[in-house]
Amino acid sequence: MYFKVETKAKVHDKLANNLKNALTELDRQFEKMYEDLDMCLSEGVQNSVRLCVATAQKELIAPDNIDNRGFHKTLKALCKNKGHYWSKNWCMILDLNECLARHMQESIYEEFNQIFPVNGKTEKSLQKHLDNVSIIQSDNTYCRSSMLYHIQNFIKTRENKLKVLLGRKVINRKKDIYSSIATTIQEKMGTGYERAAKIKGKDTLKKMQNILSGTIKSLKDDMFNDAKKRSSLRNSIS
Repeated sequence: MYFKVETKAKVHDKLANNLKNALTELDRQFEKMYEDLDMCLSEGVQNSVRLCVATAQKELIAPDNIDNRGFHKTLKALCKNKGHYWSKNWCMILDLNECLARHMQESIYEEFNQIFPVNGKTEKSLQKHLDNVSIIQSDNTYCRSSMLYHIQNFIKTRENKLKVLLGRKVINRKKDIYSSIATTIQEKMGTGYERAAKIKGKDTLKKMQNILSGTIKSLKDDMFNDAKKRSSLRNSIS
């Protein structure tokens, strides 16, 4: 009886130690992911602040070779819909939020796809590191006991179920992190969209263009830094 109690105590201690080591390694891998993606986000903020006004003007606010007589309607519709509009004339979705988010998204694209690959797993993938976490080690000394064998199988089953749930959470987090850049921009640009949508009368197009360009210029530093904070893995994975 004493031997069984002692064996259970040893197994408990070993499993607890395995869990501690696995979580320590997972924390180390997460910290590396945080740092790598944050560096890319910082680069994205710099590129966005530097290029966003010119990009937005060229592609959506005041593009070349357009008919100004009808474009004011398109731009007003875009503003009324918080920066997003399906244009029949252009046969495409016009989205100023996504346009402004592009430089940040491009900066994180490669690193983001290493952490959240579309297919399979990479050495950096979050799912790979989660899958590697286990408190059952192949060198377990106590697997010869029938009771302990069943305990191990129970633990492995619970681990696998938990990893499936975490896998779904990873997919949802991936979508949230990537989309949060444009979402943050849309929220920050909200007042500018509202002001531009209310413009009427003479020189409507020019006034709307000035409002949108001016809003981007005045908000760009805070807007992209807020988008970075919201997109950070440190704030997104819990």
